[in-house]
Amino acid sequence: MTLKIAWSVDDIAPTPEHGLNKEEGNFKYLFALNKEFGAKFTLFTIPNYKGVFDIRNYVSWCEWLKSLDFCEIAAHGYTHFNQKTGMGTEFFKITEPEAEDLLNKTMMSFNEVGIGVKGFKFPGWLHETEFISLLPKYGFKWLADHFVSTKVIRLSNGFYRVPYTLSTENLHSDHYKDTLILHSHISVDQQNKNGFNDKHYAEVREFLKKIIEKNKGNVKFVTFSELIDEI
Repeated sequence: MTLKIAWSVDDIAPTPEHGLNKEEGNFKYLFALNKEFGAKFTLFTIPNYKGVFDIRNYVSWCEWLKSLDFCEIAAHGYTHFNQKTGMGTEFFKITEPEAEDLLNKTMMSFNEVGIGVKGFKFPGWLHETEFISLLPKYGFKWLADHFVSTKVIRLSNGFYRVPYTLSTENLHSDHYKDTLILHSHISVDQQNKNGFNDKHYAEVREFLKKIIEKNKGNVKFVTFSELIDEI
């Protein structure tokens, strides 16, 4: 049996803390994990971070993201910021028309820089339940969802809800068999303890070495879309 590992990295945006510095910033850890283990990543990217850092003003950076053959780009809201609550839960306590406007702007922004996205993750994982049904309307094929499992759910309309198995600040080696879905962030802050720095990279690296040894090398890294395609 081959263990499939899908790995999400949240809060990619054109700021120095969130990926703008490319290999000179926290992306260096992703490059290192890819080089040593063949790790792949799904990058949950914010197209207009806090309404200030718009990917359409960073076209060369977007081209660089697209060139990473071990990464897939997915959408992580539009600004990640909720104007009503002042929190990073953009789709919480807003109306359905407001949600539709955000989804439309999200897809339009990615389209304008030539990035095709299939997946979506709600910022902060908080949202009104009915908003999930809006995602296919705007071209999304799957949602990275907030439930712990190893099993992807296929809805009757062909839309997929992808869980996570482990957040990388709590790495251990039980309760999965053939699929492991990891959740992390590109950087560490007061809320996100699973962001990359030297210490976290070392912890993740040791975990992967143990997992690969436990599975006798039968490990395959996939993006979220590749995981779904193999179902």
